[in-house]
Amino acid sequence: MTNEFALTLVLFAVYVIECIFLPSAHASLFKCSIRGRWRVSLPTSPITSTYRIVVEGLLPQLGSVFVSEPAPPLISPSGVYCFPGRADTGSAKYIDFADAEPFLSKDCTVLTGSEVVCSSGSAQQAQLVSELLSKVKASESTRRDALITADFQRMLNTQRAARRWRAYQKAAGFLSLGSWTMFGTLVALSAMLAVFRFQAVAAWPLAILILIVIPHTAYVFYRVHLIFFRRKVGDRWKQIVLMFLTPPACIRASDFIAHELFAGFHSLAVSRVLLDDVESRDFAARTLREMMYPLDIGAHNDSSEGAEWAKGKWMTVVWEWMEHEFGDPRQLIDAPRKATAGCVCYCPRCLTQYLFLRNSCSDCPGITVKPFC
Repeated sequence: MTNEFALTLVLFAVYVIECIFLPSAHASLFKCSIRGRWRVSLPTSPITSTYRIVVEGLLPQLGSVFVSEPAPPLISPSGVYCFPGRADTGSAKYIDFADAEPFLSKDCTVLTGSEVVCSSGSAQQAQLVSELLSKVKASESTRRDALITADFQRMLNTQRAARRWRAYQKAAGFLSLGSWTMFGTLVALSAMLAVFRFQAVAAWPLAILILIVIPHTAYVFYRVHLIFFRRKVGDRWKQIVLMFLTPPACIRASDFIAHELFAGFHSLAVSRVLLDDVESRDFAARTLREMMYPLDIGAHNDSSEGAEWAKGKWMTVVWEWMEHEFGDPRQLIDAPRKATAGCVCYCPRCLTQYLFLRNSCSDCPGITVKPFC
């Protein structure tokens, strides 16, 4: 095996690795297909895995993945709901702000001392949550309700998410030139090395082009990343260094920005931006049904007064958002049409229909079925 052949294999392997994305299991994902249609992937079980594997499209800017948040943590004016040890795998407890240690974020996890407050869909959201908790803890009790409500409303700010999406589309156009140029150059370089039996002297013109494309792409990436993530200096320079060390990283420059573009936004707001009216309405209806009919899986005891306040506040904010976006939310959770004339009841959460009367849904633990009127 010649050195040139080994280099070609290394570049190919590096590019394939760049196409693999490991988002948090707590995140909701929006992935673009080759045809330009968006698909939603809801959070997986954090008990089985902390992360999940997502393969993005091999072609530049196709198959991009956007991360959003499924729900905020349980925060009330008096305290926050925490999980001792690993998040979402043990019994939970409520910690009063007066007794809580300073709040910090580490990767996608929010901590207070040794207690895990929650695991977010992205490091950016974990940082936002830790800042909110610190602000609520330091504020007067009379202002805490307003601070929490404002943060919940920020997660559902569709107009702000839409502006961010439009700005990304414009910026991605500048990055696409460098991405496609680098992709085409590396493909041509590999082809020429193969034709000329991996003699590097035959491909030196393309190598010079690569040396021109790398700094150009790095500069554009720097400017675009600065617009969306001004405070993430370390991540910005880390990616720029990676572009110079491994040129295939230039091809995925826009994807690196896309991953956390909607960090801090709830998946409902993102769905209104990326999906069409019918799809976003169906997604909103599904989300509302899941909120109104939570599964009884017996994993945690979150019936404390503070947790109930947080869930009630979040439901109120979501209900008001849906009224603004779709009209009366009750229309979203109406009984479905009968699949057959013999159906007598249905599950209000998953909409499974049954031909015989029964008490609960076979797929949704703890959910009582409803009869058709």
